[in-house]
Amino acid sequence: WSSDVCSSDLSFLRLRVGIGRPRHGSVSDYVLANFSSDEQAWLDDLCRLAADDVVTVITQGARPAMNTIHARPPLVTSTP
Repeated sequence: WSSDVCSSDLSFLRLRVGIGRPRHGSVSDYVLANFSSDEQAWLDDLCRLAADDVVTVITQGARPAMNTIHARPPLVTSTP
């Protein structure tokens, strides 16, 4: 699970939060499912990190923020 800032021309910025892929089962079921109790444990940290990323884009600009955000390791590396 990670976040990054995406843009092809900087006229529109998108904060994307990656959710990984399930080891088994349907991707759509995984994406649309409620967060598990394990996932809820780090969800607040992920939301805080995404909010910080928005502030970084505003205060440092898109390109420097993308370099910082993309260099950061994922918050969570395992998926169910």
